[in-house]
Amino acid sequence: MFLIISCNSDDKEANETLANIDVATGMYLRGSKTTEPIRLGNPNNFSSKILIYPNPFQSVITLQSGTPTDLWVVPVRAEKINQTIDYTSVLNANSFTENTVENKAILKLDLRKEEKETAEEIPTNEEKENPFSVADFNPNGFTSENDLDFSELKSGSFYKVFVKIEGKLYWDIIYKSGQENDLKVFEDLWGI
Repeated sequence: MFLIISCNSDDKEANETLANIDVATGMYLRGSKTTEPIRLGNPNNFSSKILIYPNPFQSVITLQSGTPTDLWVVPVRAEKINQTIDYTSVLNANSFTENTVENKAILKLDLRKEEKETAEEIPTNEEKENPFSVADFNPNGFTSENDLDFSELKSGSFYKVFVKIEGKLYWDIIYKSGQENDLKVFEDLWGI
C-alpha cells in the first residue's frame, strides 16, 4: 500500500513563513494603550501578554506586559504573504526557540534587576546593521509598563520585539518611522 501526500504551494509557503523569524506579514498601528489598533495585513505575532505602543514609533516605545525577564529585537522584512492564515490558531509561545531568537537579535535586554541592570550588546555582522551599547536601561527593574529608547534602530525598518514572560516567548511587530513616505510603505505592502 502506498500513501501519497500532496502539499500545494500555498501550504508550503505558509509552513515556511510560520517558521521564519525574519518575516512580518502584517502589523497593528497603535497610537496609545487606549486607542483601538488598526490592523494592516495579517500580523504573524503572538502578543496576548504584551502591548507595544506607539506603533509606528520615532524613538521610544512603551512596553506593557507582565513581569518580563528578557527582551530581544530582531530585524524583519515585511511581505504580503499568507494573508488568510489564522495566526492566532497556529502560533504559540513555542513557535520559536530562545536560541533562534537570540541568534537573530540585534539587541538583547536582561530585565532581571537582581542579576543584571544593563542591556547586552549583541555582536554585529552584515545583517545586524544597528549595534547597541545601551547602559542602565532601567536601573529600577522592569514593571508592567516601561519606556524603551530604540532611537538607534534604523528608520524605515520593521522589527519583531520578543519578550520572555514566565519562561514563555511573546512577540509583536514594530516599525521605526522617520520617513515621509511611511503611509506609502504600508499601502504598498498591505493596503490601508
